[in-house]
Formats: sequence, structure tokens, C-alpha cells
Amino acid sequence: MKASYLGELMIQNRVKIRPAEIKDAEQIAILCEQLGYFATQQQIQQRLSQIQYNQAHVIYVATLENDYVTGWAHAHVCDMIVGPTQAILFGLVVDILLRSTKLTLPNLHILLVGNIRLVLTI
Repeated sequence: MKASYLGELMIQNRVKIRPAEIKDAEQIAILCEQLGYFATQQQIQQRLSQIQYNQAHVIYVATLENDYVTGWAHAHVCDMIVGPTQAILFGLVVDILLRSTKLTLPNLHILLVGNIRLVLTI
């Protein structure tokens, strides 16, 4: 499944991938804790506010139909002297309760961010 936009991407009508929003901060903080990084909802809100309009950062969340955030991915797009522009993945997490279910992203998905392909595989 491919998307050439930064809007919503429906996957199997059950999980949506969309850009992170300030309203997602509480669940993002909970998911950070599952990775061993402790940040408050307010800290996540502040950080999202600082980088949400920065074209070099891409932050997506995976949500269920009820908009419950089940995972997130944060990448930084950077130019490389040794090769083409790439995206470096800073963080990726799926809720621990859903890691072994089929609600996570099936197989391979490609999101186009400008000229950058962000490939997500599970």
C-alpha cells in the first residue's frame, strides 16, 4: 500500500497511520515508557509543538478505529555526503499489548514524505 500524502492512510480498515498531533501526547508518553524513556504528557506536547512544522522530522502514529494510539514512529530526514537523502529512524514502538496481534502493520508499507521513502515493515 502506498501513499504520496501526509494525511491518513487506512490499513485493512482497522489501523490508520497519520501524522502525530498534540492530542496524541498522553498515549505517546505511555508508549515511550514502554521503551524505557520517561516523559510526561506536557513534555511530549512541548516537543511535538517544537518539531511538528520542521520539515526534517516526520512523526506518525498508528491508531485503531476509535483513534486510540497504538504505536508511533519518528524519523529525521537528512542529506548525506556519501549518498542520497535518507531518513534516520529515531524511535519506533508498538503498544506491548498489540505486538503479537494482527492489528499491527501487515507486511510492507511505504510512505512518501516529499522525495523520501519511509519504509515500515513489521
